[in-house]
Amino acid sequence: MKRLLTLALVLVLSFNLAACSKPSNTTTGKNPNWSDLDSSKSSSDSSGDSNDESATGSTQVPEDVTVEDLEINWQVLSYEGDIQVYTFFTFTNNSPYPIIWLSISALLKDTNTTEYYATDYTVLPGETSTTFHSYGPNSGNPDDIKLLSIEYTVYVGNDQVVEYEYDYKLNNYSKWDSSYSYHSMDIELDVNDFSIATDYHSSNNDWDRYLNMTYANNSDYPITRLNLFVRDRSSNSPTYFSCSDTVMPGETSPAFRSYNSPAQSIDDLEFLELELVVFVNGSESYYNYDYKLQIWKVL
Repeated sequence: MKRLLTLALVLVLSFNLAACSKPSNTTTGKNPNWSDLDSSKSSSDSSGDSNDESATGSTQVPEDVTVEDLEINWQVLSYEGDIQVYTFFTFTNNSPYPIIWLSISALLKDTNTTEYYATDYTVLPGETSTTFHSYGPNSGNPDDIKLLSIEYTVYVGNDQVVEYEYDYKLNNYSKWDSSYSYHSMDIELDVNDFSIATDYHSSNNDWDRYLNMTYANNSDYPITRLNLFVRDRSSNSPTYFSCSDTVMPGETSPAFRSYNSPAQSIDDLEFLELELVVFVNGSESYYNYDYKLQIWKVL
């Protein structure tokens, strides 16, 4: 439930920022030294290998992927005409496994409030995530952000994942093994059956420039909705294109667009996930394709 609420908050904030102008003020923070996050830690506690089980009641387990494998950076941004301050996070995955979900809980020290920052797009080993954001400190000072906990899900292959939660104050890990797919695929889908084409609409007005997109449905099934989640290469920000018109097998969709992307061609975008609503056996079923992992899952 925490994961769903966190992602819902992130989506709401993404829509609120879609119409914002360019940032008027930017400050940056970086945390390459995890032991410095909490000055109360002793030198013996800062390694992340504590065996103290009494703090949380959970069993300490050997960690394949630790917080030291996740290089986290953040920027604090304010916008012209907007008194609200935002914090934009990214992380670099220095582990040997894909990270398919990550959520950060942080204290805003100037107001003594907690904010949550999450991303659910796959980040392969050696890659840096798209930006993900929520509200930031009113002070605009990145030092007013203190990380409290981090949750992340590691894909280890064969539809299996390992979920971790790390508490910075307790220097304690919790770990769970689970399955990546909610249930087995009941139909055959090929991502290549949904070919994407784009056409850029140019204008003298900034607000009237956008990238039109269509897709051809070469599958055997009617598609009642298609959502394409992408990374804009120029800004490293995620956005999506959505078509809610039914497209029968052999048909091409009407044009659909995203006003939240400055992209001018398909080459400006990196495909992240494809979400389909498929009409099959008299009802709708939901499927998701991860372009990084190159696998389908049923929602």
